[in-house]
Amino acid sequence: MLAWSIIPAYTLAFSTLPFILSVQASSSNFTLRAAEKRTTASTSTWTKSTCATVAGTYSGYAYNFGCLCLDDVDSYCANNNINSYIQTLLDTYIQQHGSTFSYPSNSQPTCDGAGGYNCGSLSKLSDGNCGQTTCDPTQCSSNGGCCPRGQSYSNGKCCGSTGCSHSGTTCSPVLQCPTYESNDICCPSGTSGWTGYNTICCPAGQTESNGVCICPAGQVKSSSDNDKCDSVCASGWTYYDTVCCPTGSTETSKGSISGVGSSQTCVNKCSTSGWTYYNTVCCPAGATETTKGQCSCTNSQYTLTGTGASAQCTSKCSVPSWTFYTSLCCPPGATQSGNSCVCTSSSQQISGTGTSMTCANKCTSTETYCTTQCCKSYMTEINGACVCSQSGYIDSGSACVPKCGPGYNYNSVTKNCDPICDTSSGYTYLTGWTGKGFCCKIGQTACNTVCCPAGQEEVGSSGQCCNVGASYSNGACHDPTAAAHRRALAGRVDVNQVNLSPTIMFGMEANRNNKLCPIGLAACPISGRGEGEYECLDSLNDLQSCGGCASLGTGQDCTAIKGARWMGCNMGKCEVYSCRNGFRKVNGTACERI
Repeated sequence: MLAWSIIPAYTLAFSTLPFILSVQASSSNFTLRAAEKRTTASTSTWTKSTCATVAGTYSGYAYNFGCLCLDDVDSYCANNNINSYIQTLLDTYIQQHGSTFSYPSNSQPTCDGAGGYNCGSLSKLSDGNCGQTTCDPTQCSSNGGCCPRGQSYSNGKCCGSTGCSHSGTTCSPVLQCPTYESNDICCPSGTSGWTGYNTICCPAGQTESNGVCICPAGQVKSSSDNDKCDSVCASGWTYYDTVCCPTGSTETSKGSISGVGSSQTCVNKCSTSGWTYYNTVCCPAGATETTKGQCSCTNSQYTLTGTGASAQCTSKCSVPSWTFYTSLCCPPGATQSGNSCVCTSSSQQISGTGTSMTCANKCTSTETYCTTQCCKSYMTEINGACVCSQSGYIDSGSACVPKCGPGYNYNSVTKNCDPICDTSSGYTYLTGWTGKGFCCKIGQTACNTVCCPAGQEEVGSSGQCCNVGASYSNGACHDPTAAAHRRALAGRVDVNQVNLSPTIMFGMEANRNNKLCPIGLAACPISGRGEGEYECLDSLNDLQSCGGCASLGTGQDCTAIKGARWMGCNMGKCEVYSCRNGFRKVNGTACERI
């Protein structure tokens, strides 16, 4: 059985009775729709339907719409002038509480819980089917007409078989009040002369407020008869749930009442000013009764000190702004860990002892704390190391600057990579046998500790240049008696030697077997000089002959990259670290105009 009051949404729908009626024009439901007119005879089939008896009471009203099936709710509400909101409620109720059985064509379920049905004005055959009819299989034959299940045909229209009434051209639901009505509200039995308000009926002299009957201002319900209202309490007294109490008290007051009758007054149970009485004891300000007869401070940072009237809540920490934790007081920014205070910020550490303890920054004024350590303010931390955030930049000691290639230093004034050597005077930067850099005259070769003219090399680390294969002693070079030949360079250490491969440019073909330059250096012709003059260059790192000899067209002059501001040569390839104004970096190897 459906009870509208069980579902809160239903209460809203029926707060006033007219809400159950549709606001649509009622005359439309008397015109038979196409499905309700006679059609040709059809063969009976059995189909499943979910049906439920929709009946109950609401606010004293009784209703009964009979056995309705889920598939028939739309037509039932349309023909009986029931609005779409109630239609949704009917759908929901049948879905939740209905039973599903199979029924033959043109049958009317009875909602007996066992799949029972009847055939209306048709005969019920021995095989359970209903007799042949021209009605649609989903409708019943009623009084010579075809109507949806749960409805009957009369005077050219289909209306609800149960719980609905016909009045002229209107079908509407029937809601019955077994007692009496007042302002469309069904009043309860055992009452007489009550007045209906929004949702309930109230006795004379009372009105409804939030579903409850109340007395007018200045009156209270009589303690002997709840349907009557009595005058208010004596002057200065207040009526509560069941009794009038003097000023300063309620029905559950924790104070003490002094006097009797109308002479009653409230007196403070606590003799100490500012104290409050709880269940069994008076407690000072900031404290409450936690266990019977004992006071405790409500703030965990405070503790109860003193006895008797001198008891008070005082801070557990002697230093203002400090915080008490499990067993220790710690300064601002710190918390207790084990038996000591630690700073909550990883960038701070405990400084000082005792009451002088504070959380101080780990870094200096020129540093910033990164992930695990302090780094210079212009750097960041990556994989545990302080580095420049821009790729291709290094720390100059006071700022991050571009990393210049071999033979170049960063100029903080021009903000460019300037040559180490005086190129205007014919010097160029070369790498010696041990990886040390030299400023050599063009055409010379960097050896161990000095630069030597073409065709000569340094003897050991003597600083003396002699013909290839010669020795040096007593202040002079001594050529070998046999024909001159280039001696092996075994034992020399070259920083680029481990990176050499057959693909590294040799420069001039004559240097294929390192006949002209040490291992790892390319022999490059000197532009504008005589034929056969060359210089030995590190084509892996040389800024102006990167990847080969620029004079032969096999290398690239990185300084000639259009728009480049900072550049370098890395493993034989030019790299652009930044571009001039009006250009932007492309793939780290070029600049294009914006």
